[in-house]
Amino acid sequence: MKKIIIFILAGVLLIGCTAEDEESTDKQTTTTNNSEQETNRIPSKNKEVKEKTSTRPPDLSLDAGNILIPSENYSYCWDKSDCSIKPKDPKETISLQKIFPVQSGQRLQFVTSATENYVGALVPPDTIEVTQISNKDEKKVSISNNEYIAPEEKGRYYLNVYAKWNKEIQGEAYYAFSISVR
Repeated sequence: MKKIIIFILAGVLLIGCTAEDEESTDKQTTTTNNSEQETNRIPSKNKEVKEKTSTRPPDLSLDAGNILIPSENYSYCWDKSDCSIKPKDPKETISLQKIFPVQSGQRLQFVTSATENYVGALVPPDTIEVTQISNKDEKKVSISNNEYIAPEEKGRYYLNVYAKWNKEIQGEAYYAFSISVR
């Protein structure tokens, strides 16, 4: 008698889980938000195609050769062609972030990377503007080929980076970095 009851319970459990998985897949397939910009097709378990969209920009890091320096993305306007975001003081946004050592004059390459909320193609920003902030001054620094050159003078620097995508991807974002030139 025990075997029959266990067999029936196992059958009910298997049938219940299968129905729940199908409902979950159907809900995910039908809840696509058309107002969000970047859309990729991702195959689901049952070979149907569902759409997933990005809700924020990709991460932006500085490649220092032996280390990848992460940023703090503190403000963004994504999937819109008309944005008006304003920069903040990077000292406030990255106060708890680790300070990364770099050599004076070192070339650092900006690189994009995906996050759980960014599913689009990893396209570098079309425009990158950097404001370099030290204890002494604040100045705009020119960027060429998505490359930032560390200052010659030793000390702690904050970088306020404005990135803009205005071609196949639309949006803009501010990122903050903290480096220590040695």
